[in-house]
Amino acid sequence: MPPRQLWIFKLGCWATVATAVAYLALHVMVFGLSTTDAGRQALAMAESSRFAIVGGGMRSLADLFGAASLMFDVLLAAMGAAGLAAARTDDRVVVRGVARVFSIACVTLVVIALVDMSLVFAMLLAALAVCFILASVVSPEG
Repeated sequence: MPPRQLWIFKLGCWATVATAVAYLALHVMVFGLSTTDAGRQALAMAESSRFAIVGGGMRSLADLFGAASLMFDVLLAAMGAAGLAAARTDDRVVVRGVARVFSIACVTLVVIALVDMSLVFAMLLAALAVCFILASVVSPEG
């Protein structure tokens, strides 16, 4: 793998970790804040509606959304850390394989973000996808 591709891969990994930190900060700052009466009512309903979770007791809808948000942050950070660990090896086949898996995952996340979230989230994830796609292409040098 040429040094430029390895650098792009590492950039994508660090950007993935930074995106996880940004999502975590957004989760901590925004989760539960609402400025309208309708928003406060919706949040109160989400916190008061309880569901019986197998093995987990009673959880509210807000608990489930909060947990899913935090799990997404942790998985993004783990993805970046795993990529950086793979980049430390001198095996270009491993790094290229990891880059291909990450690019598929990021493109899937971009599609989900475009359909169910906002354009800002989709653009952040698309930047990660571009880094991993560029790192996964076989260059003429090998």
